[in-house]
Amino acid sequence: MTTLGSFIFKHIKKALFSSYQAIDLGEGQSAFIATPEKALMNLLYLTPGSDNPDYLRELRLQNSETLNTGLLMELVDRSGSRKLKRAARRIKAFMSELEAS
Repeated sequence: MTTLGSFIFKHIKKALFSSYQAIDLGEGQSAFIATPEKALMNLLYLTPGSDNPDYLRELRLQNSETLNTGLLMELVDRSGSRKLKRAARRIKAFMSELEAS
């Protein structure tokens, strides 16, 4: 616990460390921020049971036009994780349903 709050650090495979953008913070500082697709993949990767359809619906993914499902699928394919592949396919299907309605 710090004055800024609590922090939890989790590890991911080196192969999954990609799709970050350098953001200029000013005064010669920068930070690496995950793309929306990478942030979603990290959440799915680090959350047990995240390929469950009920869990995925509860995420209430909005602004589907800002999420590049093609990039999400590419990242997931590179991961080699069956869980991530299942989750990404379900997310893509949910988003297609939302766009159709």
